[in-house]
Amino acid sequence: MAGDVICEETMVIHAPVETLRRFIKTPERIADYYPGASGFGVFKAGHTFYCRGRAGTSLFEVLRDEPGFVTLRVWTAMRAKPPYAAEGLERDAFFVMDEDWRIEPEGEGGARLTKTWRNLRKRKLRWLPMAMIVRRAIPDEAKKMVERWELAARS
Repeated sequence: MAGDVICEETMVIHAPVETLRRFIKTPERIADYYPGASGFGVFKAGHTFYCRGRAGTSLFEVLRDEPGFVTLRVWTAMRAKPPYAAEGLERDAFFVMDEDWRIEPEGEGGARLTKTWRNLRKRKLRWLPMAMIVRRAIPDEAKKMVERWELAARS
């Protein structure tokens, strides 16, 4: 993990480590907390997928996938229109950032999930205070993630 850290959030989720590792790489589970999620899809299973919501459409790419640790690169494009292509979302992104997800066992069958947002790069709309916007969204996203991922893990 390297680069400029925007924010870090630690959550305890009552779900096994491997289940959370799988959820991180699954668009349905990202949509559980993605702001205003209204659609998602897969480009390459376990590697690239997208989620559409209020802020636009984000392309997620798995950069690192190890037991207990996943890194996603996230490109977000505001005006992308279906049908989506990974290359188009990457090209049209107005910002890019990395998300590190550290997953450690916690208690009986639970996990401590530490998510770090870092390396934010604005490619367009440079006047937007993206780091502040990301920080402000985190508490609501974290609450939704814990509630919905615990429910999904029980299903």
